[in-house]
Amino acid sequence: MEQQILAFLGKILAYGGGAAAVAYAVFLSVGKKWIESQFQDRLEQSRHENAKELEHLKFEITSLLNRVTTLHQKEFEVIPEAWSRFHEVLFRLRPFVSFFQQFPDLDHMSQDRLLEFLDQSKLLDSEKNELRSASKKTDLYQKLIFWHVYSDVRNAFSDFHNYLEKNQIFMSKDLCEQFSKIDGILWEVLIKREVGHQYVDHKMWVEASQQMRNEIEPLRKEIECLVQNRLKSEKTGI
Repeated sequence: MEQQILAFLGKILAYGGGAAAVAYAVFLSVGKKWIESQFQDRLEQSRHENAKELEHLKFEITSLLNRVTTLHQKEFEVIPEAWSRFHEVLFRLRPFVSFFQQFPDLDHMSQDRLLEFLDQSKLLDSEKNELRSASKKTDLYQKLIFWHVYSDVRNAFSDFHNYLEKNQIFMSKDLCEQFSKIDGILWEVLIKREVGHQYVDHKMWVEASQQMRNEIEPLRKEIECLVQNRLKSEKTGI
């Protein structure tokens, strides 16, 4: 359209005279309308493209917010569960490594009381039969029950460890580091207690008990503060 107008105007001007004046007047009238028409077309096109770009931007922002919300929700679920499983390990490990352990005096129990106690114990039937005929029942019971308690502690630890391995990606960096650190110490304590018992090495038992008191307990308090702060910030949206 623009080329046609210019070509037409050029021909008219070539003749000169009044025709040139007429052509100029025509150009002002037609050209102005054409320019306004082109401007409106370009403006509408620009508005359409801007609207499309804005919709696309809104979609990206909404998708990003949904992913962030989902991630935070997952973290809000993972942290309490990890803390709960961690405390389950502590609940079982503390008495297991403690030097102050009490056992029933099976050697001075009546026969009926002994049978009742054995029925409620975790011992296998073969172990119960062995214990009934043993001359030193209390000593044998301590040896037998150790592995049952150890199995319970080991299972609780494995449950916590595996959960942490699968879900630590949803934790903040500081919580992940502290949970991983205490996971390693719990394993050390458990192994020292096992080896100390197996090889009658009381020194390893002492070390396990000291680690429980000097390393795990202070770290537990640090993790507790981190968990509380993190959950508080999640609830307040900070």
